[in-house]
Amino acid sequence: MSAVAQAIDYPSLTDRQLQILGLLAQDQTDEAIATRLKLTSRTVRAEVARLYDTFEVRSRFGLGMAYLRWQGHRRGTAPNLVVVPGGRSPGATTRSRRSVPRQSSSSWV
Repeated sequence: MSAVAQAIDYPSLTDRQLQILGLLAQDQTDEAIATRLKLTSRTVRAEVARLYDTFEVRSRFGLGMAYLRWQGHRRGTAPNLVVVPGGRSPGATTRSRRSVPRQSSSSWV
């Protein structure tokens, strides 16, 4: 396991939180999760908000990524995910919307 993975503090989760995370991973809405778990949608939203705080994320996508790392940690196979400021992965390239390269004396990357 890498030093980065070891430095992350992995929280313990309740059974309800695990159920909710599993259903979120299946792209279920709060209302669908509430129906499936026989909870109110308000309870589900409160649990999701607690999960945001627990994993220190601000979106369902961030929560999903944190859940994947958490699952990998529990299995002993924590993925080596690198978070890059600006949301781009290392080595990612951008495409120009123009199909013809610019004819300019200045160079840009």
